[in-house]
Amino acid sequence: MGNYVSNLAKQGGITFIGNLSGRLFGFAYLVIITSLVSPSVYGTFTLGLSVVLFIRGISDLSLHRSIGYFLPKFLQENEKGKATGILYIVALLSVFTTTLAAVLLIVTSQSLARLFDDPLLSTILPVLALAIPIEALIKSVESIFKSIRVLKYRSYTKDFIRPIFRISVTSALLFSGAGIFGLVIGHIFALISSLIAGLVFFYRKCDWFRDETVDYIGKRQIISYSLPLVFAGVIYSIVGRLDQFLIGYFLDSSYVGFYQVSFILASNTLIVLKSLTPVFKPTVASVQNESNQLLTVYRNATRWITLLTLPIATTLFLAPELYLSTFFSPEYTVATGAFLALLIGYLFNSSCGPEGMMLEGLGYTKLTLVNTIILICINGILDVALIPKIGILGAGIATSIGLAVASLVGVVEIYYLRGIHPYSMDWLKLWIAILPAAALGAAILSRNLPSVLLVVILPSTIVIAYVLFLMLLSGFTEEDLSIAKQADEKFDTSIFQKIILWGS
Repeated sequence: MGNYVSNLAKQGGITFIGNLSGRLFGFAYLVIITSLVSPSVYGTFTLGLSVVLFIRGISDLSLHRSIGYFLPKFLQENEKGKATGILYIVALLSVFTTTLAAVLLIVTSQSLARLFDDPLLSTILPVLALAIPIEALIKSVESIFKSIRVLKYRSYTKDFIRPIFRISVTSALLFSGAGIFGLVIGHIFALISSLIAGLVFFYRKCDWFRDETVDYIGKRQIISYSLPLVFAGVIYSIVGRLDQFLIGYFLDSSYVGFYQVSFILASNTLIVLKSLTPVFKPTVASVQNESNQLLTVYRNATRWITLLTLPIATTLFLAPELYLSTFFSPEYTVATGAFLALLIGYLFNSSCGPEGMMLEGLGYTKLTLVNTIILICINGILDVALIPKIGILGAGIATSIGLAVASLVGVVEIYYLRGIHPYSMDWLKLWIAILPAAALGAAILSRNLPSVLLVVILPSTIVIAYVLFLMLLSGFTEEDLSIAKQADEKFDTSIFQKIILWGS
């Protein structure tokens, strides 16, 4: 059992470091561009990018997912010719379907600009359309790295190369006066750089691709596997972009920018959850017939997600305007209400653990689709009802409620099907420990310290107090100690073990 938990933490740690770096770069990018362009320009760019990503999510037919199914299978059976063939076919089909979609977007760009009442969209959409086939190829390359279990290359391209190029190129173009086209060209240039780097890593790592004779499998076999996933892909694309579309439809484009800033800042609380999900599903699949091990993996994953998410969410919840105004500008504090609503929803989502990947790992993929439909229905209905009345706050409330209901439904389904749930006394201690830490943070805020100082002192105080109260509650476990030993060995120290031992 220890091996499963240890491997979950180790692989999750790799993706966590990558996600953390990517989010830091992404946050730096957001801070820079919101200081160089107006909210209306950023809102138009965000709306255009949402349209592009939505179309890509539909037009690629989820073909990249077939790589994750066929490639490991062919490599395990030593059929490397077929492994090469599947990559060629997926690449060709993806480029063909997404190129058609890009052409369609160019043709309809004027109509979309009228729909959202934003004339500037008709200018940038034809250029952003180039991103559709590029994104599809990047998805395929990332699927290869997942399939051969070399996540570091995925992290290099996605979390380092892409954001670094996006920041540097976009900043240079904006300083030179390129305006919104600086955002568009910087984004596309970053995608191209990421794709080239990914292809180089793939070519160097996968020598079988260079040496083997191509053995094509039937396109029908690939499409028959991918088509059932297309509907799920459409749903996921809508979920990710629904708020932006409806805000752009009902309100001015600048509010899309305001909402996107609050969305990105609040979504940082999901970093731990997102880091564990890529490795959680295969872990669950490997122990799905062993109830005790399955329960242990589920509870540990949920507890670790909650453990690391609570101090982040608490810090942001206590001082939303502080972080919105400090990192961006005071005009973005108009998104405070939406930010708080999203924060509550994401915290609830994290507290339910990786219930979606749990269901998929157990083979209940239809339920994950049903839960996603529940999410989008709740989100969409509440968006239409609330956005015209209370603006972007309504979008935040809609998303928060949708996430909370869908996550809770997933937890209930798992309990009904397998008789297990992710909660324990050790999980409850995390919530007990955060309360006095939050009270101490609120006391510091009442001292009216300079904003720059508060930005640093508040999270530091909450984290230190949180750890101390956990130690007083004996809130650390044997699994935590095992992970602490690995961390100490990695960094040649003993501090992590000491902290865990004091609090266990």
